[in-house]
Amino acid sequence: MFALVAALLLSGSAAAQQPEDELEQRARQFVELLAQGRFEDAAASYDATMLRVLPPAKLSAVWEDVLQQYGAFQQIVEAHSAPANAYTAVNVHVQFEKALLNFRVVFDKDQRVAGLFYTPLEPVGKVSAGFLASLAFSAFFVVVYPLALAFWIWRRYRVSWRFFAYGLGVFIIFQLLMRIPMVQLIQALFGAQIRSSTWLTGAWMALLAFTAGLFEECGRYVGYRWIMPKDPKTWKVGMMYGAGHGGIESIVLVGLTQITLLATLTLYPVIADFLPETLRGLLATQVAAMVGSPAWLPLLAAWERLWTVLFHMTMSLVVLQVFRRGRLSWLWLAIGLHTLLNLVVVALPSLAPLPRQSQQLLSEALAGLVGLLSVYGIWWFKREEDRAALAGLSAPSAPPE
Repeated sequence: MFALVAALLLSGSAAAQQPEDELEQRARQFVELLAQGRFEDAAASYDATMLRVLPPAKLSAVWEDVLQQYGAFQQIVEAHSAPANAYTAVNVHVQFEKALLNFRVVFDKDQRVAGLFYTPLEPVGKVSAGFLASLAFSAFFVVVYPLALAFWIWRRYRVSWRFFAYGLGVFIIFQLLMRIPMVQLIQALFGAQIRSSTWLTGAWMALLAFTAGLFEECGRYVGYRWIMPKDPKTWKVGMMYGAGHGGIESIVLVGLTQITLLATLTLYPVIADFLPETLRGLLATQVAAMVGSPAWLPLLAAWERLWTVLFHMTMSLVVLQVFRRGRLSWLWLAIGLHTLLNLVVVALPSLAPLPRQSQQLLSEALAGLVGLLSVYGIWWFKREEDRAALAGLSAPSAPPE
């Protein structure tokens, strides 16, 4: 489900329910106002929280996203209500050119709109061949690219593959096994409250950015200090270490996801009629979500990984300076740069009042800029190491305490 906004704080207190048929009519009217482009009028039925988190300008951008992906609005098919304590959710099935969508309009006890979601239910037609081809290329690229980089480093500099494995292991432990479960637990416990508040949403994004930097960069430090304490702290070791770290992220978090999606989109038309109804509905939702997407959209993941893996290699070189230069401040610099990357590339575009595809393009443009700076950082650290070698300088034998 694509949660546009959830000002849905369920209360345990009993409340008198509004007549369901009246709320269903109000939900229909709300969607009709969206279809007519009357976003100010639609927002007039908001409660105070909705007015803060989804004002008319953002509501217009959300509707534009829907039209871009699913085609022209055609008709409202049906509406039915589902009471939930002090709230009533009305599911409005809306037919668009490329898919049937469910708009879930949530009303409070005063009949004010307190939440809004939309979910694709059933595709109309098939996902384009161009989209499938782009998805296949992107999945191949994000898996092979980091391995090709590591192969080049091994062949060019004769550095062991075990450093690649160390980087891989550090990412699995500090990100997949430690940070991500913690994030999922917090979202499960406090997700509704976070989404219902603009400042809480911003604070949560900032916390996500910081914890990503904290866990991953501290993980790199742990790897250098305790997993490979006697190994040389050289540029080529840092490069291979970073390729493993960024490579496993690319392969697991992006590559496997895209491979699974490709299999679903390819096989669904063939096997849909033979599936149990529950599973068929689940897969239909995934297919409907993609059926209106432009053919180039999957390529954004390949573009992002092109630069993100290089960024991870640069961060491994930054943390390496703790040992080469004997200053722990380089670790804090890595944490700060990683946090800044996530804020600039991920958080800020998502908060901009733009259609979703425009947010994605802005994010990837910023990722490309960060990637170019990473290339410069890789070159700079290599030059500094070569200069130190010419001057007869060596790295400290032990890191600072």
